[in-house]
Amino acid sequence: MRENLAKIIVIITGVLVVILSMVFARIQNPEKISVVKTDQLTQGIYLFQQQGCVRCHSINEEGNQGMPLDGVAKKYTDKELLDWITGAKNLEGKMTPGIMSIKSKYQKLTEDELDALVKYIKFQ
Repeated sequence: MRENLAKIIVIITGVLVVILSMVFARIQNPEKISVVKTDQLTQGIYLFQQQGCVRCHSINEEGNQGMPLDGVAKKYTDKELLDWITGAKNLEGKMTPGIMSIKSKYQKLTEDELDALVKYIKFQ
C-alpha cells in the first residue's frame, strides 16, 4: 500500500514540476516564438523552392542571383510583398505581361501558403 502511494506521489510531483517549468519558462521568455511561426518559415522555404521562385529570385545567395530578394522586406509591407508575389492587377505596367502571367499562377496558392512565403521573405 505504501509503495503504491509513494508511486502516485512521485508521478504527481513529476507532473507538477513539468507544468511549473513550462509556466516559469513562459514568464521568463515573454517573446512569443511559437511553433506556428517556425512551421510557417519552414513552409515558406519549401514553397520558395517547390513553386520555382528560385528560378528567378535568390535569398541569401541561394537561387538565381539576377533578382535577389534580400532586403525587400525593409522596403515593402506584407501587402505589397503579397501583391508582387501574385502579380496583382495594381502592378500592371510595373511588370512585363510575361512576368505578370507567371506570377498569376501564385494566386492559386492558399492564404496560409502566401502568408508563409511573405514570412520567409521578411525573415531574411
